[in-house]
Amino acid sequence: MEDDRTRARIEARLGILSALGNAFLALLKLGLGWAGQSRALFADGIHNVADLLVGGVGALSARVAEKPPDEDHPYGHGKAEVLAAAGVAAFLGVLALLLAVQGIASFGNPEPPIPSWETLAAALFSLGLKGVLYRATIREAERLSSYALQAVALDHRSDIWGSLAAALGILGSYLACATPFAWFRHADAVGSVVVAALILRMAYDLLRETGDILMERTLPPETLERYARIVRSFPEVRNIDRLRARTHGHYVLVDLRIAVDENLTVAQGHALGRAVKEALIADDPRIREVLVHLNPYPYPATEGGRPAAAEPSRNEGEGMPGDRPP
Repeated sequence: MEDDRTRARIEARLGILSALGNAFLALLKLGLGWAGQSRALFADGIHNVADLLVGGVGALSARVAEKPPDEDHPYGHGKAEVLAAAGVAAFLGVLALLLAVQGIASFGNPEPPIPSWETLAAALFSLGLKGVLYRATIREAERLSSYALQAVALDHRSDIWGSLAAALGILGSYLACATPFAWFRHADAVGSVVVAALILRMAYDLLRETGDILMERTLPPETLERYARIVRSFPEVRNIDRLRARTHGHYVLVDLRIAVDENLTVAQGHALGRAVKEALIADDPRIREVLVHLNPYPYPATEGGRPAAAEPSRNEGEGMPGDRPP
């Protein structure tokens, strides 16, 4: 396993290489797509611009998100990235719809222009370059177990499909000159609609992810169970009465209620809460804050004879499976 510094250096290097590749391909495709009259190649260039936009806005908003908490934002600025991503997603969605509408509208032209051969060469070059970048990135992602590089690799794979759609669209339009099937002339426009659909899918995925974070969707069950195993590893913890966790931008906030011996002193309870917090953060560096509430054990009974502390409210969630029974 690479150390953190080497890992960060490799991630940064491949991230920069990806950005440079997208910038070069965007200029190439937009220029040749416009000059060579290829809607598909031009749309694929917009696809690369979208990649640059998502990465650039993400990097800038991450600097805001890393600002420490202040009086007006006591929980930090983590959602700055989410708000920026939501704005980018909305912009890309509108852009994709415009490209799709223009491509579909061109079907009404009985004699659409045939793209130049340079547009096909550019699409095939993009296909090859993105294939090389994908293989190099996914190899490092698997070696380093890097989620960041996995995301970059998936982005390259999406670009491969976009370039393939553009190349097939341009090739299809050439068939109109070599076959009696005149409708092949619209293949380039069809390719542009396919690329627009890929951009729209990117916008949808980004908007869905930001929506989950803004609505404070809980973490996956397997992650919560891993947290619970760590909490249960402390012998002083008699039961987990409640465990909730939510994303706050790029980091995680945890709310925890545990049952401990009622004779525990305040100092002992404080030390236990701090130890639990440190253990959770050591396991998952994304965790920024852990709020630990201690309930007395045995539980004091309510008037109905049920343990009061073990009864979560309707919106608080249930105790974790496998907890020690009261």
